[in-house]
Amino acid sequence: RNKETEQISLKRQMEYDFALKEAEQNAAHKNELAIAEEKEKQQIIINYAVLSSTLLILLFSAFTWNRLKITRKQKKIIDQKNKNITDSINYARLIQTTMMPHDEMIKTLFNDYFILYKPKDIVSGDFYWMEKVDSAVYFAVADCTGHGVPGAMVSVVCANALSKALLE
Repeated sequence: RNKETEQISLKRQMEYDFALKEAEQNAAHKNELAIAEEKEKQQIIINYAVLSSTLLILLFSAFTWNRLKITRKQKKIIDQKNKNITDSINYARLIQTTMMPHDEMIKTLFNDYFILYKPKDIVSGDFYWMEKVDSAVYFAVADCTGHGVPGAMVSVVCANALSKALLE
């Protein structure tokens, strides 16, 4: 009976050891599965973060590109309008300088003279006027109200008024 008891005891010990090893293996396997699942979750989170960041960068880039295109269009429009305005003001200067007496005319009438004409802007409300009728020379220096184009318009009107008054 001792042998039988020993064999039963040995068999039970072996079964216990086997069950214990199997439990340890199951626990290790479950632990490995848990670690693998955790790594998979972390990888999914990283993938979403990278995808979200990339999407945000693309959206920001698209927005910036769109704003740049709009800004360039606006700059083109402003530059064109500025050119048109400057061209108009330069043409007004041409009209204003045409109505003033030319240097050649003044040289024929005066031996010693100087003219200091410095418009604040491209055109000015200041002007000088001169007419010769028979042996008399009429000369005027005027400062009309305003600067720039409005002043230049007033100076043209005033110069015409002086010429008309002289004729009448």
